Amino acid sequence: NLGVEHPKIAELIRILKPLGETDKAIVFTSFRDSVRTIWGKLTSQGFKANCLIGKRGEGGQSQTEQVKILEDMKRGAFNILVATQVGEEGLDISECNLVVFYDNVPSAIRFIQRRGRTGRRTPGRAVAFVTRGTRDEAYYWIGRRKLKEAKEVARLVKVGDVKGPLDRYLEDHHGTGMPLICADARESPSMIELLK
Repeated sequence: NLGVEHPKIAELIRILKPLGETDKAIVFTSFRDSVRTIWGKLTSQGFKANCLIGKRGEGGQSQTEQVKILEDMKRGAFNILVATQVGEEGLDISECNLVVFYDNVPSAIRFIQRRGRTGRRTPGRAVAFVTRGTRDEAYYWIGRRKLKEAKEVARLVKVGDVKGPLDRYLEDHHGTGMPLICADARESPSMIELLK
């Protein structure tokens, strides 16, 4: 630690200042140390914030602690949650107006899960912080590319009674001794073609 504050902190504070009393935000970061640093800075600036981290390892939060934190957020004890990836899925996190990607991840699934914490019932927004020339920038663009690939795979999947290219492929090769390929949206279109 060089005692220098990353410019993301000041930008985060600027973005969070307009939040109203009933607005909620989640700030996702990759490291527990970052969670604690961001949480400490926000609370020192007068924000009502708390943190959520996984239960593994030293200093982790038990599932009971995690549930209590989420319940406290729902009842309005605080309105900003700083979280590691534990907040991305599997926990009942209330609707948020704002999701901040303090750090980026090179995963379409995690990108979608993070972004999916806002805009469910009411309009919301997601903001991604990118530091030029760092791994952060590379992860952002990798995640975007993988998201585009996932959308392409999703386009190939049957929707309702409409048949897509994958359905036609299965019909054409049914009973021909060809193996059946089952792929989910995390596979890239190029991998599906390779498996064919």
